[in-house]
Amino acid sequence: MAEGVIDPADLDLCMSQGLGRRWAFIGPFETMELNAPRGFKDYATKFGGVYRSILDTMRVDRPWSKEAIERVEAWRRSELPAAADVVGRRLWRDHNLMKLAKLFRGPRLARPRA
Repeated sequence: MAEGVIDPADLDLCMSQGLGRRWAFIGPFETMELNAPRGFKDYATKFGGVYRSILDTMRVDRPWSKEAIERVEAWRRSELPAAADVVGRRLWRDHNLMKLAKLFRGPRLARPRA
């Protein structure tokens, strides 16, 4: 925010309407896995460079190591045995996101004023 990349209201909106809803019932690694045709390792391979460039601009020198990717991949396979099952899990996620969206379409809760 300090660099003017996004303003606070837009960041709140991104999190509450995007990742926040997903993370209500799945974590960041499963989110990544479901966003790639062949699972987490596929995601890490395709988007690792993007994350690296983001971390470079933030001056963070901690790239995703091959070992870290393999460890997450092994854990994901213990949770979802075949990457082919990603399609079914994606449908489950989308169904739950639609149910959550219905909840948010109800009356807006009034926010207390400061």
